[in-house]
Amino acid sequence: KSLDSRLPPADVLLHCGDFSLDSGRRKKDRDAQTSFDRWLAAQPHPIKLVVRGNHDSMNWKFPKSEATYFLRNQVVVIRKNDVDVVLYVSPHGGYRQADVPANCDVFATHAPPNGLLDLTYNGQRAGSSILKSLTKDWEPATPSTAEADKVKEGPKVWVCGHIHESSGAAFFELAAKQERPDVPPDAKEMGSSTSETLLLNAANANEGKARYLVRPPMMFGFDLNKQGGGVEKEDHEVPEDLAKPVLPSSSLRDSVRWPG
Repeated sequence: KSLDSRLPPADVLLHCGDFSLDSGRRKKDRDAQTSFDRWLAAQPHPIKLVVRGNHDSMNWKFPKSEATYFLRNQVVVIRKNDVDVVLYVSPHGGYRQADVPANCDVFATHAPPNGLLDLTYNGQRAGSSILKSLTKDWEPATPSTAEADKVKEGPKVWVCGHIHESSGAAFFELAAKQERPDVPPDAKEMGSSTSETLLLNAANANEGKARYLVRPPMMFGFDLNKQGGGVEKEDHEVPEDLAKPVLPSSSLRDSVRWPG
């Protein structure tokens, strides 16, 4: 019954993994995957992307929805209004080989980075330490420096799932290497800064072992008419059987902005 709803329209539907039951019963698992594919096919989004999670098989196909299933790291470029939006997808099993491009708009992974939106019901931090280490290569944009053209900025948005109990949104601030060489990014209050990445944990299952859905999907968008590519909350009419997406209470229109 959780898959009866039709989502609001958008350009892309992104699922960050763990769509499988992983019950060990072949027919039950196959039926669940078929149901998920049928639900995907009913959604209005022209582009459907599914990131493999730790419970998902390498062998699933999506014949009805024709969704793209990511089993390895890949760059995806989506063109809209003559503007390229760059996604980098890293599924479960691909984190060690991940190489996020400098111009990445959206970074999609199954797990969150260790220490951010990864707190489990028993108080443990279960995010990926490998993903956390990737952020050491990211710096705030510093156009005034001589090395500005070599700076590898972090993505505007990082979307993940995996840790059901920590579903939500947070900005984290990048620390310039020359100022804080050994300090990892820290979560901070919602706000505005040229040095922030918006992290969305879009997990929507119950805490612990997933048995049913307890949260609606999240929605975000890019204002492609604005210089700097600000991120904004999309104002779509949401079906009555879906609560509104969980996003920061402050407006996102100007809150995530990178110098051009």
